[in-house]
Amino acid sequence: MVSLKRKEGFTRPDPVRKEIKFSLLQDVEREDVKWLWYPYIPAGKITLIEGDPGQGKSWITCSLAADISVGRALPGQKHPLPPQNVLLLSSEDGLGDTVRPRIEDMGGDLSRGFVSDDFFTLDSEGVASMEDLMRKVSATIVFMDPIVAYMGGKIDMHRANEVRELMAALDKSARNTGS
Repeated sequence: MVSLKRKEGFTRPDPVRKEIKFSLLQDVEREDVKWLWYPYIPAGKITLIEGDPGQGKSWITCSLAADISVGRALPGQKHPLPPQNVLLLSSEDGLGDTVRPRIEDMGGDLSRGFVSDDFFTLDSEGVASMEDLMRKVSATIVFMDPIVAYMGGKIDMHRANEVRELMAALDKSARNTGS
């Protein structure tokens, strides 16, 4: 049996505690959700389109980008939106052989579609750079296809604790820009 003796004069330091801020719910101002596409895509929030490979996720994003760029009513909506800028970040589909032809064939306004196949990682610097780009092109919506390509090798998408910080940073960018 091992005996642990306390050293004379040793005191265990109290852990440093961070004070958690709080408010009364009655002091929180009520806000209405602003919708880009009711009830599917709220403005200034994160929306994920998930599914197995080959099910048409990229095609859907191109269709939405085309509609938004020319101001067509989105599926199920009665009223069109004004034409708006879109930002498409693609790591899998070619810009010239896939993205442009799809949006062009769907009647999208190519002058309102901003694209990049430049690789970057959604670390703090990458999120800040993306937010700068969102503002620079006045993007109403950003499509990242697929988001996992931008997560970098240090984040395991299957571990919520590793994804949480990234999603919080993206959420903040979405709120800051309205995209």
